[in-house]
Amino acid sequence: MRAHSPLREAWRSRWRLPAFRYLFLACLALLAAMPVFFHWFFGYIEARTGDRWSDPLLETLPGRDVSWVVFFFLYSGVLLGLARLRALPDRLLLAIQTYLGVNLLRVLSLSLIPLEPPVGYIPLQEPFVQLFTPGGTIISKDLFFSGHVSTILAFYLALPKGTARQYLLLCTGFVSIGVLLQHVHYTVDVLAAFLGTFLSYRAGVWVQRYLGLAHPPVA
Repeated sequence: MRAHSPLREAWRSRWRLPAFRYLFLACLALLAAMPVFFHWFFGYIEARTGDRWSDPLLETLPGRDVSWVVFFFLYSGVLLGLARLRALPDRLLLAIQTYLGVNLLRVLSLSLIPLEPPVGYIPLQEPFVQLFTPGGTIISKDLFFSGHVSTILAFYLALPKGTARQYLLLCTGFVSIGVLLQHVHYTVDVLAAFLGTFLSYRAGVWVQRYLGLAHPPVA
């Protein structure tokens, strides 16, 4: 008999567990629904009038268009994270849970805290996100808190220790600095992204433990 690959065996063993299977499918269904929801939600927040905060750090930073730097480090990090996690079903599920939790928190915070872009705002060219925005427009009021930072951080937290995790930490730093240099986020947006992502990650760990699945170590 031909031996199964470690990747296939890892998924077969987890897929036999109803708790893992149902949670994973539920998360995939929510991921599939997100583009439809955010197409409407981005249009809603973009049409509002919000406050403009003062930001001493941004006032000291010269505005720079670093869209492609942010794009490269964000998506290279996400793709590397997916490649590394594909053989680790529990951790991949944890990354997805964290990402979904972050977006739930962001919907709440964006709904409650309408903001205008910072002074010196330079539109961030984001070809992938613009596929899901009304008319492919660039969304400028998607501010508190940073979706770019929280996305890469969700994968960083889910990864085991190693070179890939170190690279995602580097990516997190470049993305955080990039969105500030481009003045597309306030400093507090970036700081809040770290807190919101960590809380979402811990919630994901709790859910897996509650359902009796493997216990991913807390970062």
